[in-house]
Amino acid sequence: MITPARPGSRAGDAVPGPLAGACLAQVRQWRSQGQLQRAQVLCQQLLSRQPALGDAWHELGLIDCAAGRHGLAVQRFAQAARHAPSDAVLADLGAALLATREHERAAAIWQELVARSPDVASHHANHGVALARLGRLGEAVACYRRALALEPALPGVRSNLASALRNLGDPEGLALREYERALDSAPHDHRLRSNWLYASSHQADLPPAELYRRHRSYGTALAGVPRLPEVRPDPARPSRRRLRIGFVSADLRNHAVAFFIRPVWQAIDRSRFEVWVYANSPVRDATTSALRALCDAWCEVHALSDEALAARIRADGIDVLVDLSGHTAGNRLPAFARKPAPVQASWIGYPCSTGLPAIDYLFTDAFMAPPGAVDGHFVEKLVRLPAAVCFQPPASGPEVGPLPALAKGHITFGSFHRPAKLTERSLARWAAVLQAVPGAVLLLGPCDDAEMQARLQARFKAHGIGAERLRLQPRRPLAEYLALHGEIDLMLDACEFSGGTTSAHALWMGVPVLTVAGEAMPARQSAAILHHLGLGDFIAEDEPRFVERAVAWAAAREELASIRATLRQRMRALPLLREHLVIRGFERAVACAWQRWRDGLPAAAMTVSADATRCEAHEPDRTP
Repeated sequence: MITPARPGSRAGDAVPGPLAGACLAQVRQWRSQGQLQRAQVLCQQLLSRQPALGDAWHELGLIDCAAGRHGLAVQRFAQAARHAPSDAVLADLGAALLATREHERAAAIWQELVARSPDVASHHANHGVALARLGRLGEAVACYRRALALEPALPGVRSNLASALRNLGDPEGLALREYERALDSAPHDHRLRSNWLYASSHQADLPPAELYRRHRSYGTALAGVPRLPEVRPDPARPSRRRLRIGFVSADLRNHAVAFFIRPVWQAIDRSRFEVWVYANSPVRDATTSALRALCDAWCEVHALSDEALAARIRADGIDVLVDLSGHTAGNRLPAFARKPAPVQASWIGYPCSTGLPAIDYLFTDAFMAPPGAVDGHFVEKLVRLPAAVCFQPPASGPEVGPLPALAKGHITFGSFHRPAKLTERSLARWAAVLQAVPGAVLLLGPCDDAEMQARLQARFKAHGIGAERLRLQPRRPLAEYLALHGEIDLMLDACEFSGGTTSAHALWMGVPVLTVAGEAMPARQSAAILHHLGLGDFIAEDEPRFVERAVAWAAAREELASIRATLRQRMRALPLLREHLVIRGFERAVACAWQRWRDGLPAAAMTVSADATRCEAHEPDRTP
């Protein structure tokens, strides 16, 4: 420990080298043991005596990182770099900047490290991460490939390469092959397997049975994860007056999930239910603050291991635990595998099975999941609500304008799908529409990356569509993105993974969505919304009829204008926006699932009545 200053000495006197070294060794030991407070106090004492000691600033930054204080860590590492610059200090500064989403600064740091040490694979890999987050995907791909050329056995880097390829648009299927190569070298990496499954859900022409088989492999991979001791219902013990529902998500920010979960937390019956939230992301914004204010308890869990998170949920006494992520980024499914809550379910974040037998239910509706047609493709029992979700329109949305074709004299089709959804099948479908509607143009976004734009233009050119018929738009803030709908007459949906939030936004802005209701749930999202709106004429039976309907609607401009003028009013009457009905249905389903557990009954498929007054348990015919 640092001894008190001797009489007559100044507080800033330098600590002798051997003593400083011993103090730093003690700091490192305590940090490695998780004794962060003790390590921090000693480090700060050392810096009070020797404020230019770069190694102490570095250690203080590492302590802050371990505690999840990445903003402070950036400041500490910057001090360390000022007093004792080294590759290790710069690398930790770059990592902290990535954690605080200061991607421009992070990219500059990693670029400097690459220049200093061009043979270090991790420098190229992290430079790629920063570039990918800036939307510079082509450059990111080059960085990942350089890293793998230096060190091929890096499954995490190969996964990042696959994600970048997928987000650039991947007609050759390179992304899936890279994910599979990564899994071959790290079969027990559950995050990697989730990435592979997410990419599989977008794969063209993948039969639903095969998609299900792949998702079941996730449950098989986690079969050896030890579960917590089973909680058994005790009929002699009275049930808690309010059911405690836990929600786990990494997307409680300006993200699609927030648009769907916020109205639930706003209007849920507080006399019957408590809302406990486990937020798995260090990223916070105004949406995070608004969501947090709606909860009975809010727990930041991104720094917790899966074991620690499961233990925390069990200690909190959660009755029903709801996953809002599925296999999207930041999920905590390995914690669910430990069965921390008696009843577990998945909702909103992912339209496929989690593959985890530990998750009892998946909430959906009868159109997204026709009874008897898709039940066999889910490990979970399906609970059909009156509507799958409720959607809260963004407050910043502008008013609906007139049909742009009336003034422009030509039809503008549109798509705001993620690039990962732009499969070759989707592009071929849209190109066929453009071929069949002379003079029409297609507005596409977000397309920030120059390589992505060049790839899209080349892919459409292969289908006979020139660049002059494409309007490629960069990513925009929410209000500008919504206003851009004022330039679109009709949205064209993707094939394998149809629109969810993008379709809801389009319809709210008066723009119908033309879709095909596919076999699997990911391909039925837009169709479900259109079905509830009574817009069945925008749901085509197959690819040829999709093109036929696009041609017919392009010619029916007065009717499109009439639909545009009334669509927001229709949306307000939709079950999707009749929040009380969706929320009452969710409440009834949760209560029924809980009561089945209390009665010692296994999970069963359930249907909540259209008025949310009844919940019927049943076992429908299951497809093989």
